[in-house]
Amino acid sequence: MARKKHSAKRGVLIRKGELRPSDAIRRGEIVEEIVLNLRPWKDRVGETTVTAEVNRELDILLGHVPAQARWSNRVRNRAHAQKLDGALRKVEKLTRLASTPGYLAFLLFSPPSGPPPSIGDIEHASQTFAVELKRMRNVCALAVDPLRP
Repeated sequence: MARKKHSAKRGVLIRKGELRPSDAIRRGEIVEEIVLNLRPWKDRVGETTVTAEVNRELDILLGHVPAQARWSNRVRNRAHAQKLDGALRKVEKLTRLASTPGYLAFLLFSPPSGPPPSIGDIEHASQTFAVELKRMRNVCALAVDPLRP
């Protein structure tokens, strides 16, 4: 006796207006195919449970698509990287220890708590900050021109 196929809509939890009807049917087919290919299930898990879990995971993946589209928008990333690079360049210039007044350098580069730092500690913190600014500027340069050596 031939096994009866399950409805394509079975186990699909979709809110009204989320997907067009043809997309809902297609999603049901995709979920059904995934569920069938996951056999054999462990611990006597039922098909309904597996279908619900596949739907949950698919919802998570579909939720990441818009975010991924925003993250991978090369034009926006490039424009923002150019602006950020300009701002970092200004900060880099303004925070050079040689040009920063002594007390301000002490305030900028001393730890918020603990014993007062030595001049060597302040110089080290300033150099660490400068290295981090340089790293951030390199990242911006890479975002602006990925083929740059």
